[in-house]
Amino acid sequence: MQRVAIDVGGSPVDAVVLRIGNPQCVVLEPALDQERYRRLGAALEHHQFFPDGTNVEFAVVERPDLVRILIWERGVGPTLASGTGACAAAVAAMTHGGAARDVTVASPGGEQRVEWRADGLYLTGWAEVVWEGRWTR
Repeated sequence: MQRVAIDVGGSPVDAVVLRIGNPQCVVLEPALDQERYRRLGAALEHHQFFPDGTNVEFAVVERPDLVRILIWERGVGPTLASGTGACAAAVAAMTHGGAARDVTVASPGGEQRVEWRADGLYLTGWAEVVWEGRWTR
């Protein structure tokens, strides 16, 4: 994990870059701004700093136990929820944003709990089956 300034169109973006099974770029913000999220999410996903692309989370620490995020998923764009994105945003917020090591991460798709314990990260939340299928030849 590293904190970096990434030049996007002549403006530096302060970001926390890490891997949680896949590449993540977390932008800690004082408030979430939909226009900035859409503009910078697309630009950061394909930025030369990330030769294979990256997922991007914009995160606000609302309280030590609550982090609110917007997710820009690599290859998809705006996404309602992401387990790895929630974990990445939580770790960035815990390390650089004053969040506690046990937080609720709220995204447009719902809430998840992320705990960073001595033995690793734990993610819990609800899940719902939205489709079933059967593979046939």
